Amino acid sequence: MHLIDRSFSAKLLAGLAFSLVASLITPTPLHADERGAETRERETSELNRRPRDDERTERQRDLNREEAEEREMHESAMERRQSRLREFREREMDERERDEREMDERERDEREMHEREMHEREMHEREMHEREMHEREMHERERMERREHEQREREQHLHAMEQELRELELHRNRLELRVVEMELENRLSQTVSRADEAALEAIKMASRYMEPEAAAEFLTDTLDQVHSPIVQHQMRLQLAELHFRSEQPDQAAEHLRALIAPVRHGGH
Repeated sequence: MHLIDRSFSAKLLAGLAFSLVASLITPTPLHADERGAETRERETSELNRRPRDDERTERQRDLNREEAEEREMHESAMERRQSRLREFREREMDERERDEREMDERERDEREMHEREMHEREMHEREMHEREMHEREMHERERMERREHEQREREQHLHAMEQELRELELHRNRLELRVVEMELENRLSQTVSRADEAALEAIKMASRYMEPEAAAEFLTDTLDQVHSPIVQHQMRLQLAELHFRSEQPDQAAEHLRALIAPVRHGGH
């Protein structure tokens, strides 16, 4: 549209310049006829110029109308372009917002997934730690129970060995008593009086029918009243056996010692 206005202005200026140059090259009239002729020519020229001016005005009007139409078309095109640009920008903004929303949702999902994985990892590690602690406690408990069981077995074995040793010692003492008894019986069988036989029978009956402690007390009280060596020896043997049965090994040992190394009177 600006190009059309510029072309029209150039044409108008060219017409005015041509008229001015034509008037300048016209010779100056020297006489009245020439002035009249000039006046007529001017009138004729004005009459001829008037249709041209009307035509020029009409042309200018057409040009203005075309220019207005072109301006309207240009403005309409600009409005359409701006509308398309606005729609494009709005679409771009919508797409950008949608992309940002999708990115936010993706980041939120990834963050939630990461947090879920971290929570699951922590739960798994906690379960593993608790399982290890439980297994360690179970292992420690089993080890302590095994150690206590082994200790009990050792103590029981030691107690059994001690009991066996005591039984062996008691059996050995009984054997020794039996040996001494047999020797005394052998001696008694050779020289035993009727009184000694009665005393020996009384000792046997006391040992057989009385409780061990009561029999030991009875024989101990009677020992000092006996004068026969054979009866004293038999009473000491019986007392030693009764003390062993009553779990009084010290007193039994005293009677055995008296039998083995008796106290001699009179310097012998």
